[in-house]
Amino acid sequence: MQRGIIGCAEGAFSRVEPMRKARFENSEELIDQIDVTGVKRTPAGLDINQGVAASQQITDTMDVTLNGGGIESRETTELVTRYTEFLAVPDEFVAVDSKTGRFLFELLSHDTETEFSRATVDLQGVLDDELHDSVWKVGYFDPDDPSRNGVVHGEGVLRSGEYDDQLASTEPNQLGMTLTVDGEHYKVFLTQSGYLDIYRPRDLEPEEFASFIQEVVLPYTD
Repeated sequence: MQRGIIGCAEGAFSRVEPMRKARFENSEELIDQIDVTGVKRTPAGLDINQGVAASQQITDTMDVTLNGGGIESRETTELVTRYTEFLAVPDEFVAVDSKTGRFLFELLSHDTETEFSRATVDLQGVLDDELHDSVWKVGYFDPDDPSRNGVVHGEGVLRSGEYDDQLASTEPNQLGMTLTVDGEHYKVFLTQSGYLDIYRPRDLEPEEFASFIQEVVLPYTD
């Protein structure tokens, strides 16, 4: 994985286990399923689970027909299957590959009796601790004035001082930065709402992605 949405566990949980369960909605049998495709332990002792998950749901849709006599519409229902790849570190976090995959947090909350929720990242803490080598993008907002928000970008955007007035009295909600971790150079995009995208290096191994989350992101999550 190069990108994903991070979900933090409020409590301990063991490794993710395969699961298949049926539930009923409007007399329709729907399936939730988790398949584990890999279990690894890094040389540093980090346990990693990889897998895929799917969940069926019934959605309301509008069926529209165009003909010479006019436009006809009727409400129908459709069976939709949500799908995600995931990566998990027991007792710490689960990462899903897109916002569609957030259903897995709910599945695991029911299956493990541990609450999973989308991470909130303290980006101001990241900036204050000077975790980065350079910042190339900052999204910001004013909690007291929703109309005051925006995104500034450019290499070394915070060093120039050009945007000091715009960023004053605001909070960062997205951050693009370069940084060095264990001698490796990274270019990443991270949001307050727990989305992480590692642009460089490419083709990360799962254990590298998991280690980056644990070492760099989790210390700044609520």
